Amino acid sequence: MLGDFCLRLHALKRENKRCYDNDASNRLSLLRCGRNNPIASFHPFMTKQEWIARIEFLAKTSKNLTGDLLSALGEFMSRAQFSYMHPSFMGDPFGPEILAEIREAQLRREIKERARYLRRKKYVEHQRKGDTIIAKITDDGLASIFEQDICKVEQRLPDGEYVVVAFDIPEDTKLTRQLFRRRLKTFGFEQHQLSVWICQRDVAEEVVRWVQAIGAQRWVSVFRARLMT
Repeated sequence: MLGDFCLRLHALKRENKRCYDNDASNRLSLLRCGRNNPIASFHPFMTKQEWIARIEFLAKTSKNLTGDLLSALGEFMSRAQFSYMHPSFMGDPFGPEILAEIREAQLRREIKERARYLRRKKYVEHQRKGDTIIAKITDDGLASIFEQDICKVEQRLPDGEYVVVAFDIPEDTKLTRQLFRRRLKTFGFEQHQLSVWICQRDVAEEVVRWVQAIGAQRWVSVFRARLMT
């Protein structure tokens, strides 16, 4: 791609030699010719401020941020290639700053998308107090956090010792026994008896917090025990 780009630049040079005069006063003409030429939207002499403004605009308006940032980065790399081949036109280097702005714009967009996702899942709710909006983690959000905490635990109990979860959940509750079993299996528990599950990872405290978050403490018991037989 860069090779084809360079060939097109040489063609442009043949069409209008004044655009490639090494005199710095002719750089504006070069930029104008570049904009009128069918070399996509490549602007070899965009200033740092123009680049940053463009990235910020993409972060706010793009419907395909990853693709648009990739295109912008491609133009930036083409500029770097052009500057390498034509050092007399190379201005102050600002590559690291542009790349940092791209990363920051992508991060800002990602954070906004994740925040919307958390609200859709009802993990977070917003409360207005006067002119202030306060974000609050819901019980479902806390339960999700504790589920992640359980999965992260790697420490194991000594041989023969287990974390035991015993439960008797009524059929008419919102939390079904089937859903509860699926969660325990996800956490790495194994069924020892019908409503008794065991795990050798030391997740007792994390499971207790999770059980409290989902409001099941009336029907669930969590304890550490040694299996004798």
